[in-house]
Amino acid sequence: MNILVVDDSKLYRDTFSKNLSEYGTVDSSENGVDALRLFHLAHAKNIPYELISLDVNMEPISGLEVLKSIREWEKISNTRNVAKIVVQSSQDDIKNIMKIYDMGCQIFLRKPVKIDLLEEKLNKLNIVKTPTINLDF
Repeated sequence: MNILVVDDSKLYRDTFSKNLSEYGTVDSSENGVDALRLFHLAHAKNIPYELISLDVNMEPISGLEVLKSIREWEKISNTRNVAKIVVQSSQDDIKNIMKIYDMGCQIFLRKPVKIDLLEEKLNKLNIVKTPTINLDF
């Protein structure tokens, strides 16, 4: 699985990247502009991201703007490779959370994120860890 982690916090980026590396190959970005560049590059290389983790509060464009751009591009391009998107935010207003789901997010997590909750939600989407091969003899 090809995964993209987008967060302007190095701590969150590193934590998510480390934990999600158990599910596949992880790229990371510290802002939405670079995230969209990586998203389009992955599609151009025919290795699209299957899972994208987005922070809401980023500059110069927010995670919600990235989410909107991704969903619009997927719709216009008629791609069959629609990414599952996890959004994290310190905001927990139910109206904003519902808006985020309406925009096409599959998982919303409130910061600080509990990794076991992330794993539980990924399992519900049938996203499972990559099996490791033990080469010990």
